[in-house]
Amino acid sequence: MSVGRVFGKCGGNGFELHKLEIESEGRLDLRGFLGLDSAIKPGYEEVRFTVRIKSLAPRDKLEQLHRLVMSTSPNFSNFATAIRMVPNLVIDNS
Repeated sequence: MSVGRVFGKCGGNGFELHKLEIESEGRLDLRGFLGLDSAIKPGYEEVRFTVRIKSLAPRDKLEQLHRLVMSTSPNFSNFATAIRMVPNLVIDNS
């Protein structure tokens, strides 16, 4: 989720946020990341995040905002669904 998008959506919905924190966490098996075991995925199996909001807005409005931001967030979409990655390597030997 993007902090700017959350604040932008609030202004359009007529309420203020006094504080916004987004905390994320996940477990990474370093054996995969370091190439020590090819059977282990080098990335995360799961990423958890917690959004903390301080606002005088009604809870239902904040929950609605949370759903709206998640449904339109490129970051959330990229983590929640598989995407095609297109690598490009440019080498300058000059």
